[in-house]
Amino acid sequence: MMPFRLFDLAKQQGDVAVVITDEQQRVIASDIRAVPIRPTPFSDVKKTYWAYSDILQAQNLE
Repeated sequence: MMPFRLFDLAKQQGDVAVVITDEQQRVIASDIRAVPIRPTPFSDVKKTYWAYSDILQAQNLE
């Protein structure tokens, strides 16, 4: 499971939380890191990509 939380768009900073679980859903590792947030072009994404429509929708929200 990889939830993404964006908390300071004005400063263009966010954090990414990664949680790794075993088959019984017990947490075996986790990490949270601050990452830069910047606009990313999606022009190179192929229409056959499984998340193409979601990416297109997110791009239209900007």
